[in-house]
Amino acid sequence: MLGVQRTTVSGAAGVLKAEGLARHSRGQLEILDCDGLEHRSCECYRAVLQMYDQLLPSDESA
Repeated sequence: MLGVQRTTVSGAAGVLKAEGLARHSRGQLEILDCDGLEHRSCECYRAVLQMYDQLLPSDESA
């Protein structure tokens, strides 16, 4: 779905696993540390999240 090779996804998942942020097994990815993953991501994550919230607000904020 992402348009990247399996080896690329496996490599990225391996890095997240080594850092204790996630674990993966046969097509499934489980996030173990959301705050740590957000800290590890680039600064664009917050901008994308804000735009997502503006375009698709939750039922609670509507």
